[in-house]
Amino acid sequence: MDWKAFATVVLSLMFSSVNAEYVLSAPPRETPEAGAAVYGPLADSLGQVLGESVVYRHPGNWAAYGRNMRDGMYDFVFDAPHFGSWRIEHLNHTPLAALPGKLDFVIVSTNPEIKTGKDLISKRFCGLESPNMGTLIVQNMFRNPVQQPVYVFVKGGVPAVFNALTDGKCEAGVLRSPYYFKKLSDADRSRVKLVQQTKPTPNQTLTGSPRLSNDAKVAIMDMLTDPARAKVGSQALFARFSKNATAWERPDVTAYTYLNLLLEGQAWGW
Repeated sequence: MDWKAFATVVLSLMFSSVNAEYVLSAPPRETPEAGAAVYGPLADSLGQVLGESVVYRHPGNWAAYGRNMRDGMYDFVFDAPHFGSWRIEHLNHTPLAALPGKLDFVIVSTNPEIKTGKDLISKRFCGLESPNMGTLIVQNMFRNPVQQPVYVFVKGGVPAVFNALTDGKCEAGVLRSPYYFKKLSDADRSRVKLVQQTKPTPNQTLTGSPRLSNDAKVAIMDMLTDPARAKVGSQALFARFSKNATAWERPDVTAYTYLNLLLEGQAWGW
């Protein structure tokens, strides 16, 4: 064996591994171009902290997003806390930072007979398609396969769910709490009845893979939670998801416990 050639190959592989780029991704909620505008600056700021290349990669569609995530292809992921919880549990990811505030939902109805969650059985129920967290929370309320709401999945975001509900396409639906309490006018809010509000969870979260050293994770947390340093890379993301934010929050890892169970056994592929 040519040991010199063998050593050269090994060293080359080690060098390429150390210097390989890091990948940031997020759900395909926008076009690749729009995604690059929101997440590209964040990738750049993460790369500056690491001293390595970090690139944003649009997943293309939800199926690819889930598959790539489960295969461990992403080093940084920004999404809802049930996905973050799954990565913490199964991929040894670390929650690095979360958007300020909490994430919760409301179940609302136009049917006066629906007074509690149990009354949703056999009723037409509007929500965004799984693996949307609000929809999964409702689906997890009904473990008996013969005692379920009749799900009507809506495209177009939370406003489309509200419109479908008030247009009579369903009798109840799930909305983000801020949309219900702050975005809807008093007149629109009066068109539906609040049935139930879900328990708050961490807000949308950025997690990092085990490829990151502990020192790198701490440095990233410090950068993202410092308003002066977070602004450059996160301004577009804040404008999209958290308009009043000036910095990220340090997450409490224990708050993600069991949220992965919203996905497992409920959403296709999980």
